[in-house]
Amino acid sequence: MALWNRIAEILRLRPPPQAARGLPTDAPISTAGQDMLGRTGFAGELAEVIANQYTKESLVLALRGDWGSGKSSLKNLIVEVLRERFPKQVKVVEFNPWQWGADETISRAFFREIAAALGQADYSLMGRRRAYKFREYAKVLTSLSGTLMLAGDKTSTVVGWLGSIGLLTAGAGLVLPGLPVTKVAAALLMAGGAATLAAKVIGALGVERDLGKPLEFVRADLEERLKSLPRNLLVVVDDIDRLEPEQIRLVVRLVKSNANLPRITYLLLFQRSIVEEALNPLSAEDGCRYLEKIVQASFDVPVVEGARVEAAVLNGLDKLLSGELTAQNGFDQTRWGNVWRGGLHKLFRNLRDVQRFLADLNVHLNLHRGSRFLEVNVVDFIAIETLRVFEPDVFTAISCAKGLLTGESNPPEAMRARILKITAGLSDDRRDALNVVLKQLFPSFGWALDSLHYGPDLNAEWLKERRICSQRHFDRYFMLRLPDGQISDSEFRDFLELNDKTKISEAFDDLDKRALLPVLLARLDEIKKQLPIENISALLPALIDIGDTYEDSKGFSLSTPFIATWRTAAWYLRGVTDIDRRGRVFLEAMHNSTGLAVPAILIGLEDDRREKKASDKERSLSDADLVSAKDLLLQKIRKASSVQQVFIANLHLVSLLYDWKKLAGEEEPRAWMDNIVEDPVLLPKLLNAFTFTRQSHTFGDYVTRSSRVVKLGILKTFADLNKVDDKIKRLDVSTLADADAEAIAAYNAARSAPDGADHDVE
Repeated sequence: MALWNRIAEILRLRPPPQAARGLPTDAPISTAGQDMLGRTGFAGELAEVIANQYTKESLVLALRGDWGSGKSSLKNLIVEVLRERFPKQVKVVEFNPWQWGADETISRAFFREIAAALGQADYSLMGRRRAYKFREYAKVLTSLSGTLMLAGDKTSTVVGWLGSIGLLTAGAGLVLPGLPVTKVAAALLMAGGAATLAAKVIGALGVERDLGKPLEFVRADLEERLKSLPRNLLVVVDDIDRLEPEQIRLVVRLVKSNANLPRITYLLLFQRSIVEEALNPLSAEDGCRYLEKIVQASFDVPVVEGARVEAAVLNGLDKLLSGELTAQNGFDQTRWGNVWRGGLHKLFRNLRDVQRFLADLNVHLNLHRGSRFLEVNVVDFIAIETLRVFEPDVFTAISCAKGLLTGESNPPEAMRARILKITAGLSDDRRDALNVVLKQLFPSFGWALDSLHYGPDLNAEWLKERRICSQRHFDRYFMLRLPDGQISDSEFRDFLELNDKTKISEAFDDLDKRALLPVLLARLDEIKKQLPIENISALLPALIDIGDTYEDSKGFSLSTPFIATWRTAAWYLRGVTDIDRRGRVFLEAMHNSTGLAVPAILIGLEDDRREKKASDKERSLSDADLVSAKDLLLQKIRKASSVQQVFIANLHLVSLLYDWKKLAGEEEPRAWMDNIVEDPVLLPKLLNAFTFTRQSHTFGDYVTRSSRVVKLGILKTFADLNKVDDKIKRLDVSTLADADAEAIAAYNAARSAPDGADHDVE
């Protein structure tokens, strides 16, 4: 119930989306007010243990936890309690070795931070002397280790060279016995030994000269002064597990060498497995035993119950998506609950997971925002972004499986194993959780798992909701931008709301200039049964007009811009349920448009239905309205043909001539053609209109070859070819446009063919 109450609360809070949003970070919390995991109590108890450590001996504590478990956040809560409740008992100094580079830098920074804290802990003369003594002690350690390290480095280099030369010389003596190499090799090896001894002596002398006192004297003096500290010093060392193994060993050695200094407590934060593995070389491959000799008490970061992590996720989603959980963005409470409770919540283990996810989601959310709403389904978006963060291999496999996971019907049986392979490599628990999620995202996954079946009728719903299982929207979830050659859903919805023919025509022109008009027509075809009926008086005549601008291409494609246009118009008209009103809408659209091809197609479909004796329910027009539509189409054809040059340029001229012949008989279109044949300017253009481009290829070709062909059989239906021959002979082909000249050549070639067949011109 808590989850559903949370979802209900999210649904009630829908302020407008903010223009700019803060990016969630992976930074730890710093105050108890930010604690969403209920760890403040544990932090207070541990802080009290540290504050009440009155013994004059030092204490080393460890706070252990895996990566992302919240060690640094818990440390900040502990420090907050100490500084607010126990300022007189404890002075806190925080040291993060990960922020420093080389080993020597870490050592110097370690001592410098503690010395500074000692000076701040007590501003009296005694306190300043105490800080001075610690700096002196630090100088002894760092100078001694630094000098010896430097000497060791230099010595190893010199000795290495001398030894190599000595060995080379000795080898030469074996090959060339006559050479006096024995003494030379011996001298070189002795020089190497002398260099080593000299380095040690110089190093020791340097230490004595720089420090003036043995280490034990300085340390004893420091211990006495530390015993008089007015409050304990807590040294917090974080991010030890982020260091290189050698640096981890260095930090542990620093703590070990200073662990018995009085009144200093150490709190070490690390992931146990990493630090123990780094310490293995120091203790016969038993880093755990080595660590136990240093750390007196260890505490593990409290395990966070799943409900708190889930609450953190939902709270973060509330802040990021409060204005996006709308039906327009595809949000459905039941479906979200199935995705979340079905398995998505199991992918979040700790607060760092939550922070990583929210940071990723925030960035990608802005990439998917349109002018009006999200360009993706909000539930699918949350789910796929979760996979992107926590299961990148599954995410990548999904991105490469569009053909398997999208489609209007169940995939072939052979595809079942390939679909299930997407999650096959996961652990059982992880795979079970993701399978439930993926069944909600992809119906084909439900088919592969449980043989659930679905049909093409659901595709329109997936399109409308911008689901990831839709072929049109799938790529958007992975490309993070609008794919090339597409229009956004926001722009598409804006278009659907236009109810003025002029504005629709202007939108068509704008999209045509951007080469996106075919895309729009295809999208209208996809939702042809869901188009807004209230706008049909404006959109239908605009579709009729735009139909004449695309030719009826022949080929294997089941959808061209022209096909999409007339099919959309046909189904749009069917959306008017009353047949009498439907007839009035169609006739009105014909009156308010100039296009001819789309009405001709729709009228032809009605004739086909009557030839097939379709029922009244299957018909789009009544008999009376069909007669009126035919009469109106004939009037429009006659009117259009009166402007001869424009009518010849109509991309559907040939089919319109057949429609004209069917509606008025053969004489009218033949008479019109006779007039065109007599005109030397229009005749080449007429032949060009009867010339078609044909694509062909031969075996081994990777591309098709275009050729131009004149359909003599169609031409002679409307024209006297002998008369055409006579007129062509009188034309000066050199003065014609290239397309017209090619049409003349194709015609002459076809006429000269022995069988009179159509002829190709390359």
